[in-house]
Amino acid sequence: MKEVTVKLGGQDVKISSSGYLVVLYADLFGSNVFEDFGRIVKSVAETQQIPYSEMTTLFKLAYAMAKHSDSELMPYEDWLRAIDVYDIPNIANEIIDLWAADTENQSTP
Repeated sequence: MKEVTVKLGGQDVKISSSGYLVVLYADLFGSNVFEDFGRIVKSVAETQQIPYSEMTTLFKLAYAMAKHSDSELMPYEDWLRAIDVYDIPNIANEIIDLWAADTENQSTP
């Protein structure tokens, strides 16, 4: 498991990633983290920014990574209300780097 601490609304928040994140994200949001995250990475690579249409995906990924670090974390909607969501795009690089670092060492079948 890889973990980093980021600032959200002046608070230290631990986010982490491992193979379990795939399952956790699917359980939380009913979606495939590889597909969702792939859209964000593609947009950043092409335009150097995250399109507005993908902001909620970034919020979900940040939450799933925070929940991965703290299994007792409050529900998603409550968490969004408790933090400054406008800070989440500021940690996009940390999210991308953490996910990339974790998945680059994974073997493919």
